[in-house]
Amino acid sequence: MTLSKREKILVTLLVVVGVFGLYINYLILPIYNQFKADREILNARQTELAELEDLNSGNKLKVAEAKVEELVSQMDAKMPSDARLASLYLDILGLVNQSGATLEQIDFNLPVKESETAFKDSYLNGIEVKAIVNGSYENFDKFVELSYENTRKLNVDWMLIESNTDSMTATIDLKAYAFLKDGQDLTAYDEYDFVENKTFGKVNPYR
Repeated sequence: MTLSKREKILVTLLVVVGVFGLYINYLILPIYNQFKADREILNARQTELAELEDLNSGNKLKVAEAKVEELVSQMDAKMPSDARLASLYLDILGLVNQSGATLEQIDFNLPVKESETAFKDSYLNGIEVKAIVNGSYENFDKFVELSYENTRKLNVDWMLIESNTDSMTATIDLKAYAFLKDGQDLTAYDEYDFVENKTFGKVNPYR
């Protein structure tokens, strides 16, 4: 049977549409479906990444806060916000024992403001301490070395060594520091027997 020109055109169009349909169904649609799947995966990954970034940001903040707290703790150990006289006494006693010397006498003076610059409404105060120890040059040298290594900041301002045929004695002026508020009640401070040129009742509580 001979097809007319119109019928040939229609058949050709049907063939083209069929081929295009097959092209769409077997080539374009799989690619589009894969694209949609990949996009959904990408969106999910982006959501997870955003959550991880938020978490990481929170962790960084916690780490930063922990570092600040550690620095504050270290600062408080070096220059506490209280005189902590009993603790300071034990520090010095420990340094004397570690140096191999023996403590004869220790006197504490009341805190004196070192600076007019306030830090959280507190001012840096110096606490002068006079320690009289017996021992040798090596003991005294070791005591000075240990003083500067002490956790609480402790300066050796002056030292006088005297000797006789039997022993050597060093009179050492030390200074510790504390942040105190103006008008802070120091009544409890005066209760210690070794404040203001009064010797402590028992030089070494470990003996």
